[in-house]
Amino acid sequence: MSTSGAVLSQFFRRSSYSSERTVAWIRLVLVVLAALNIILAAIDRGGLLSMGIKYPLMLTVLSLAGAWSAVTLLWMRQGDPPTSILEVSATIDAILATTIIGASVVWPSSDYRGLLSIPHAFGFLMAVLVSGLRLSPRAVTLSAVLNGLGAAALVWIDLELNPIAREIPPDDHRVFWIFFFIGSSLAWATVRRSRALVQEGGLAMVDAERARQRLGVYVSPEVAEAALTSDILEPGGERRHIAVLFSDLRGFTRYAERLPPERLVSELNDYLDAMVAVVREEQGVVDKYIGDAIMVVWGIPKATGDEAARAVRAAAKMQAALAVHNRDRAARGLQPFRQGIGVHYGEAVAGNIGTSDRLQYTVVGDAVNLASRLEQATKEMGASVLISADAMEAASAGDLPMMVSRGRLQVRGREAPMEVFALAQSIVG
Repeated sequence: MSTSGAVLSQFFRRSSYSSERTVAWIRLVLVVLAALNIILAAIDRGGLLSMGIKYPLMLTVLSLAGAWSAVTLLWMRQGDPPTSILEVSATIDAILATTIIGASVVWPSSDYRGLLSIPHAFGFLMAVLVSGLRLSPRAVTLSAVLNGLGAAALVWIDLELNPIAREIPPDDHRVFWIFFFIGSSLAWATVRRSRALVQEGGLAMVDAERARQRLGVYVSPEVAEAALTSDILEPGGERRHIAVLFSDLRGFTRYAERLPPERLVSELNDYLDAMVAVVREEQGVVDKYIGDAIMVVWGIPKATGDEAARAVRAAAKMQAALAVHNRDRAARGLQPFRQGIGVHYGEAVAGNIGTSDRLQYTVVGDAVNLASRLEQATKEMGASVLISADAMEAASAGDLPMMVSRGRLQVRGREAPMEVFALAQSIVG
């Protein structure tokens, strides 16, 4: 079965179960009302045994039907019952209708005028119509057949046992069966139409999820979610406090010159897979790839309050992941990679940058520039990771790896030098 077929099957299953819960509640309410009516009728006629076993039998059947409703509701809440529960419930409803209506035929009251002259006879039709709520063609067909057989059997018994029933005009019989046929047809048609609507809704959900997944391949899942749920997409942004991480492979340009394009792409993708996996562990949003460089942001589209701490931990995890990746490369006879990482925390503008027909959700501002320059400074500082004092201060409440101050660094674009920190033990130099 295809993925969309499996999703639709599950969608129908859940819809049918939801409808079965509704039917169970309807049955439970009708059982209570019918039981009260029987008790009141028995009291009027002198007690529950005033008409033999009629009233006890009816109350017993109603009790069993009510118990089945309770079991169904409990089953639906606690687990995933088999689909056969729909057919079982339809069968129980037909038995309930036949027994309750049949009791009036076998033990008629003094004012009895025949089965088709009492309102109870349309209980068969009600059972079929209610079965249409289950969204199951099999269940509604089974209900129509069983209730039709029950009605036919009771009409025959009525004619055999009660002479008064033979006085009912043939037209009344025809009208009853015409109504029963029309009602059953309407129930079946309603099920088919409802299933078609459910299928349309299910396919729309499948298409939307497929679009979400495919969009998430080109942009981060968080950005894809924000774009798909936004009513209006237009250029603009808002100020946010974010953590930004830049990483870049050292000497990769020279290394790439010696590789065929296919191998270059393969090795680069393997590296990116290893790095992004640990970034995602810290809930980082990959803003973009710039060749072998990665830009990751924390604090978009939604802030979490611990952006800086997550960025610092991600930097350490990326170095650890690179060590593992390099061991795998060595086993394949490939030279190790070395990378530099810069992390900064500060204010930037996050939003849709571009034109009305070509937008990119990204962040711009001094915080982004500083993170990039810290990454570039790792070469001259002889460190794998450089983290700004602003990022360390914002991350101070988090669970962080051991860091050491590397003094003050003059960063291009800043008048005053800024204190920077590095990992206490460089995993990759």
